[in-house]
Amino acid sequence: MSKRGQITVFMILGFVILIVILLLYFLQDNLKETIYGTRPVLDKKLTSIKEEMQKCVSDLSNSAINQMGNQGGTLTPTNYILFKGEKISYLCFDFPLTDIDPSTGKHRVGCENQMLVRNKMEKELKDYMKGQFNTCFNANNFRSTYYKLTVGEFDINVTIEDDVVKYGVTYPVVLERENVKVNFDGLDFTQETSLGEIQNAVNDILEFESLFGEFDNVGYTLLQKSRVEVFRTDLYPDTIYSITTPGRQYTLQFAIKGVDTHVV
Repeated sequence: MSKRGQITVFMILGFVILIVILLLYFLQDNLKETIYGTRPVLDKKLTSIKEEMQKCVSDLSNSAINQMGNQGGTLTPTNYILFKGEKISYLCFDFPLTDIDPSTGKHRVGCENQMLVRNKMEKELKDYMKGQFNTCFNANNFRSTYYKLTVGEFDINVTIEDDVVKYGVTYPVVLERENVKVNFDGLDFTQETSLGEIQNAVNDILEFESLFGEFDNVGYTLLQKSRVEVFRTDLYPDTIYSITTPGRQYTLQFAIKGVDTHVV
């Protein structure tokens, strides 16, 4: 056989193999159905959808919680100091030097406290997750001629506890083929994080600062038996506090806006 003939044969064989591979790919669900039955095949597809949803929620949670820590407990800072590329929210504002306490007749000490409130943080996380869900999960990627896919509206509930953030996801999914139907309504997901415990520490610091002024971060760390560690950075006239857990697995930083006492 000539070389040209051999090349032609190999080309035909290659083409046939490619066609077989494509047929196997597009008919794999039908083949699995023949071997295992319809419901197990649909159940496996449904599991894949749930796993992809959970990965999406997990990734969004990590991103949002870290961003919240960098920006003073919020995803949308409006009054902040720009430090090392981060918008760090002011959570306490020193009273003007002319501000007099009517109860004492003396200049006010401390600052105006804008404490972190959990239900506001939960709402921010909820709004972020709802707004970003479609960026990492697309139900159309799971559509197939083998079954009918029906999805509902995405919703999520967020609960911040001391050592975890809990998510309750509502996202109805139904897979149907002929007279077989499988479905789920959503999933519960828990993200381990010290956001809640650190939020408690932030409010302790803010309460002290608002009443007495400068906070003893070293003494507080000892009092907490090193469950949280508090560091401060003085950027006259402002102060940045950084609260973290042992090993710095999670950190939240916020700022206190001071008053410039320098005489121009």
